[in-house]
Amino acid sequence: MNLYGFSFKRRCEKLRDFLSLDEKSAVFFSHSKDVFYFSGFTGSKAFLLITSDKAYLITDFRYFEQVTQNNFFGELFKVKTSYFDDTAGLIYSLGLKIVFVDEVKTTCEVFNEFSSRLPQVEFNFKKNLGLEIRCIKEEEEITILSEGAIKTSMVFEKSLKFLKKGITELDFALIIEDLLKKAGFKTPSFPPIVLFGKRASMPHGEPSNATLNEDQCVLVDFGGIYQGYCTDFTRTVFFGKPDSSFENIYNKLLKCQQTVINKARKGMRSLQIDAIARECLDRESLGEFFRHGLGHGVGLDIHESPFISPFEDTLIENGMVFTIEPGIYFEGKFGIRIEDMVVVKNDVLNVLTDFPKELILIKQE
Repeated sequence: MNLYGFSFKRRCEKLRDFLSLDEKSAVFFSHSKDVFYFSGFTGSKAFLLITSDKAYLITDFRYFEQVTQNNFFGELFKVKTSYFDDTAGLIYSLGLKIVFVDEVKTTCEVFNEFSSRLPQVEFNFKKNLGLEIRCIKEEEEITILSEGAIKTSMVFEKSLKFLKKGITELDFALIIEDLLKKAGFKTPSFPPIVLFGKRASMPHGEPSNATLNEDQCVLVDFGGIYQGYCTDFTRTVFFGKPDSSFENIYNKLLKCQQTVINKARKGMRSLQIDAIARECLDRESLGEFFRHGLGHGVGLDIHESPFISPFEDTLIENGMVFTIEPGIYFEGKFGIRIEDMVVVKNDVLNVLTDFPKELILIKQE
């Protein structure tokens, strides 16, 4: 029995099959999210070594009791001298010849420490090693992500009553963080982005002491960590009365996002989905103002595979969870972004985010 109801054993078996592990090969993880995904371990420091028939959870005395009580997956291997010395000793004692490591998340320190101790072992780097398995979400994960997306929508709904003339971007961002905690989120999944008026033309601008004034757009992008999984949400609302140009552009962007959601399918490539959005905006002469990827996977990390962009060629499969977030930005004027989390289920995109997308007008008081 584990804390989350996940089958860590099944996850390890998928990884073994994916890499065709034999008795002389293993997979090594040092990144906390990968260690959690394959073992359930939630402490701050551990390594995980997965061989063809076992998983070794390598940690120090601070977590011995926690590992025993929570029954994390894997045989507890106790660090007694140092993580590098003891783990290298384990790898040597098992007679391993090949150890697969993640080329993105494995630090130079980790590689250098092990390669100097184990010159006879080949360290085989694989890009996004854990994510190859993690990108297809299990039903339990989809349930958590769905609940988190709904709670995130509720947080935004509650936050709108605080949008009043004179509030600063920083103050509104703090309100978002407070509401996330009250809603049961552990922490924000990233620092909230809150931008007023012309500052919204910066896609990832940081909140400032800029104050909200009449007739300004408000771009809010935030998320939280719920039961270990991230959420991501963006809406652009308007404080006061927008002119017809702003409303027209907003509606064109919304139509673009909905077109993507309606047309994207299992079996497409990620860059094909991105192209749907760009073609829509090109037809409206807005394509040049859309300068970032259309979306990204969401899970234990806020940005993970699949990445929906012109530069990523990933096969879209059932069980994938990612964002659809087209945005257009007019430097020094305003920016608009609309973002939903979606899951590929029954071969089509199902929206997890539960909040209206029509332009919301906040009345001045």
